[in-house]
Amino acid sequence: MLRFTFRKGLRFVQGQKSWTLLRKLPTHKFQFEDEAGAIDQLSRDEVFERWHSRTWSIDETCLGENSNVFYLASPRDLSTFSQRHQETAKRRMALLSAAAAASDSDPSNASKLNREDPGIQAGQSSVLVESPQAAPHRTTLYRWRIRYASGKDIVALVDQRVRSGRRRNPVLYRYFEDALNVVYLSNQKHPKVAVYEEIKRQIDRLNKSQPIALQLKPPSRATVFNWLRELDAYLVDIARLGKAAADRLHRQAIGSAPASSILERVEIDHSPLDLLVVDKATMVPIGRPWITKATCRFSRAILGFHLSFSEPSSLSVLRCLKQVMLPKTDLLKRYPDIKNDWPMHGIPEQVVSDNGLDLHSLATEELCFQAGIHLIYCLPADPANKGSIERSFRTMNQDLIHKLPGTVFSNPKQRGDYPSEKEAVLDLDDVTHLITKWIVDVYHQTAQRELKARPIDVWNSQLATKLIEYPAHPDAFDIAIGEPSERSLFLYGIEFEGLHYNNDELQAIRRRSGKSLKIKFKYFEDDITFIQVWDEDQKEYLRVGVRPKHADYVLNLNRHMHRVIRAHQERLYREKRESMDSLIAKNEILDLVAAARTDKKMHQRKLAAVLRGLNSDRPIEPPSSIEMAAKKRIPFRPKPPDDLESGLDDELPIYKLSE
Repeated sequence: MLRFTFRKGLRFVQGQKSWTLLRKLPTHKFQFEDEAGAIDQLSRDEVFERWHSRTWSIDETCLGENSNVFYLASPRDLSTFSQRHQETAKRRMALLSAAAAASDSDPSNASKLNREDPGIQAGQSSVLVESPQAAPHRTTLYRWRIRYASGKDIVALVDQRVRSGRRRNPVLYRYFEDALNVVYLSNQKHPKVAVYEEIKRQIDRLNKSQPIALQLKPPSRATVFNWLRELDAYLVDIARLGKAAADRLHRQAIGSAPASSILERVEIDHSPLDLLVVDKATMVPIGRPWITKATCRFSRAILGFHLSFSEPSSLSVLRCLKQVMLPKTDLLKRYPDIKNDWPMHGIPEQVVSDNGLDLHSLATEELCFQAGIHLIYCLPADPANKGSIERSFRTMNQDLIHKLPGTVFSNPKQRGDYPSEKEAVLDLDDVTHLITKWIVDVYHQTAQRELKARPIDVWNSQLATKLIEYPAHPDAFDIAIGEPSERSLFLYGIEFEGLHYNNDELQAIRRRSGKSLKIKFKYFEDDITFIQVWDEDQKEYLRVGVRPKHADYVLNLNRHMHRVIRAHQERLYREKRESMDSLIAKNEILDLVAAARTDKKMHQRKLAAVLRGLNSDRPIEPPSSIEMAAKKRIPFRPKPPDDLESGLDDELPIYKLSE
């Protein structure tokens, strides 16, 4: 049997004309359009009336494969009615039972029943004797018995006036609908009283041209507000707030993404940390770092994280995935006070993340492709698709971050007058330490409400049955997180971003080919001293360092800083037509970065941290060659020998003079 439901595109046929459903209005009416573009607004009852009377018929061609769907729902029971209507239905049932007892019959037996039935007359007489005032007419008693006999449900005896109410004036309501579309259903977000004022203005304009007998009385403000309360809240929010905001406001939690084992579904996301971090050298707040975190959907375990002052990028995602796949031994060795182990690592089957540019980078996609990871992008502005990682951020903020000095809390209202900048004392290494300790010693050791178990226990229980895959060559992962590129190979090597990379192995590739050719390689954001060049013949990567003439320049320099220095050189050449040596330009930028570390504006201090490349893998900036040379060296002073004996008590030799 074909079924239909009120969906966009539903089409009814009326003779040679067809009506197509466009949308559902906030007034619970449906808007239809015919072929000529005429618009008609009908309520659900009006549509059913036309359909039931055969005025309209369903166009079966508009019914897709999903139209043959129905929803199971339980019918309404007596407890859903008010107490007054429940008592009325029970009293009527008692009257029917009394009538049945008087006639020695079943109250639900309505076969061959009429108003002159002896049971009805006997039941009425019995009720009259017991309660003369409450006794209904025998015709009323007959109707009750017919209604009850149809389904043997006491709900059939509820007073039918439960659905009654004051009838709506269709003319006034038409003015209400017009004012609703003009004033209320817009992104200007006018108040409700504006609808009442618009209705009153329209009716006053109409009454000026009408005789007194035909003039309309505007609805009261309470009536207009009642009509507004009856509107579909979701459709109203779509018109006033937008579709995305309305979906967030009326979101539903029917179910979650299924996961049957650990590492089957790993969710990854970014968030600014609700904490101000200070510069360890100056103890001045730098700003809020970004945290990239990955969680296992099945066990709720945190598999890895990465802190950085840079905006979320492919580098932060790749570093987080590296921590997900490899053991955390080096990280735990940095903080020996952590008591428990962090055994969660391995290659995930799925990685679920936002639909951002950082996940669409070529490096991220290549890494997932080489590791056999299915990369899934969520819909934009739909965090419900990865609720596990979103909830993990909230748990970490409530249990740890909001308890640390210098927190900015989740919103200004919660922050109040708390002086975050004055209270901030933690640097990036301290924050990395605290987050690692909280994950290993607190979060993984605490039972989760939904799992009713600790994440560490869920993970360990799965290790007996789950075959976890690990990278065969951990060193290859360092190459995999590089950004791919391609350049021509010349006798001086490869030129990339103003730097020359060359060695004997690279020139051997050129000699074998006999000509200049395009070479694929990978470069790295945190280290510009080398690149990894792909040897197509040997099927392996070759580490190619920068040429010696750039050795002093690239020392302790990341690619972001290098690009800023190059931009500084180009700007100077455009303005003054002067070329500047790379080392001189580097020193000028380093001076600017040093000045920015103590700048009054936090934005400048955070920019200095970004240029210095501070992150959770390198929370402390290594000293530069200039700083190392400027350090005062303590001269070497050899330890003096032990004191010798005086020798005064020794026996002296006796010498004889020769004759």
